[in-house]
Amino acid sequence: MKTTQRGFTLIELLVTAAVLVILVSLGVPNLTNWIQDSRVETTAQNVSSILKQARSEAVARQNVVTVDWSGAGIDMYTDNTAGGNSAYNAGDGDLYIKDDLTFGADGVNITTDDNNTFISFRANGTLNEAGDLVIAVCDSRGEAEGWDIDINPVGRVSVSQPSDDCTLP
Repeated sequence: MKTTQRGFTLIELLVTAAVLVILVSLGVPNLTNWIQDSRVETTAQNVSSILKQARSEAVARQNVVTVDWSGAGIDMYTDNTAGGNSAYNAGDGDLYIKDDLTFGADGVNITTDDNNTFISFRANGTLNEAGDLVIAVCDSRGEAEGWDIDINPVGRVSVSQPSDDCTLP
């Protein structure tokens, strides 16, 4: 009676391992790009949501509402300075609506075409700045993978890709 052995030979295992190494090495760069894309897009969507909420708060409170991202997070507050777009100052009667909102990930930069870190909405929901405002959300890869947040004078916020403004000041 002859017994047959079952199992894999060493050569079969080595070939299978080599194929797996090749497949994994092809997939890792795509995974890295996907993670970077996701960070930039998530930041753009988060900032857009915060801006939409600020516009709604301005209308609901019938007061200028400023969004400020000069610190570690984003602050949203009523701005009692006549022109808005000023730093939070409790002495002026400013009131925090939300503070230190997280908006993104490490390595993602937010810049505006007017080189400001403040955006204000008037009590009627319109943008306090003159004309359209563009916020570029980018990482080190540049415009092709960046996102633009456009705010028109009426206060409407929209998000688009690719960014045309990742080289903003």
